[in-house]
Amino acid sequence: MIHLVSLADEAFVPGLSLTMISSLLFLPKTESVTFHILSGLLTKASIDYLEKISSRYHSKCELVFHHISPDDFKGWKPGPNNSMMTYARLLLGSLLPTTSKVLYIDSDMIVLSNLMELWEMPMHGKMILAARGGAEATLSGDCPWELTPQEKQLPYINAGIMVMDLDQWRARLIEQEVKNIVCSEMIFTCYDQTILNYLLRYDISLFPMEWNWQGRIFSTKEASSIKLIHFITPKKPWFWWSDDPRFQLWRAFYKKYLGSPLQLFFKQKAWSGLCYGLFESVIRDCDFLRWFYIVFLKFLLVLKKKHPDAAPLKVIYDYYTTGLGGKKGKEEFQNSRSVFSTLRRRF
Repeated sequence: MIHLVSLADEAFVPGLSLTMISSLLFLPKTESVTFHILSGLLTKASIDYLEKISSRYHSKCELVFHHISPDDFKGWKPGPNNSMMTYARLLLGSLLPTTSKVLYIDSDMIVLSNLMELWEMPMHGKMILAARGGAEATLSGDCPWELTPQEKQLPYINAGIMVMDLDQWRARLIEQEVKNIVCSEMIFTCYDQTILNYLLRYDISLFPMEWNWQGRIFSTKEASSIKLIHFITPKKPWFWWSDDPRFQLWRAFYKKYLGSPLQLFFKQKAWSGLCYGLFESVIRDCDFLRWFYIVFLKFLLVLKKKHPDAAPLKVIYDYYTTGLGGKKGKEEFQNSRSVFSTLRRRF
């Protein structure tokens, strides 16, 4: 028996659907699976849709919904996008009072291997098993607390996928510690992730980055070892149409198992993500149009040199000159496309 946990509101249902399908596809069909969904305001149609997916792709999967109420977060400071949902995973000890161990997974991932490998991985007595937030990520990167020189060098994990020992979690009263911090005046960039890293800084064991691949590009050698792709940027592939190879992979996966990605964009009325994403792709791939657009942006910057609009314009200008919107992105994406078919064959 494996306990999987994810969370989503209505906007993340497309992402959750592919996270569920890819997880279930690679799990042994003889393994009993309980998939817990921590949900905000999901419609009945979405709940029925997710239940249909779970039964279709794994006959021994039981889907359990846990409604998250605003009352669960009284006095807490809102997280990203003024939402409290990001804190829901920190309440798993009380939400699942009889469950000893869970594998938490964000709803913006594609799984490319058997999650039992993580589930059965030794935790060495630690409370959390996870991957670093980057090859060199350390606790000092986003931590408002005073740290010793040794603590500054401790690894900083990405909490998107992690095995959690809930028995230890409850025994140490982690949820109360979390509440005390969230209700304080401390400021940090990554919200619950930073709280988790600080409170459990000596209770974390690491698994390989291949189980939480956060990079935007990858080589052929890397593609053969990647076991999970995590879409960590604010732009998600179900509402931003990009030629980024990872986004193409997500759309290919969606098309194979759920239908037309273009129809999904129309259904969600994600017009801006579709139009801006296509525009970005065209400008990046066409040297002449990119040159013309850069000249146009430079002209606007000269006109608005001291205007408040100059700052965001400069960000756009830099993106298309030295960032991923320019030749750099074009070259990186072209190199990564060579491994697209390698990953696609995995599903």
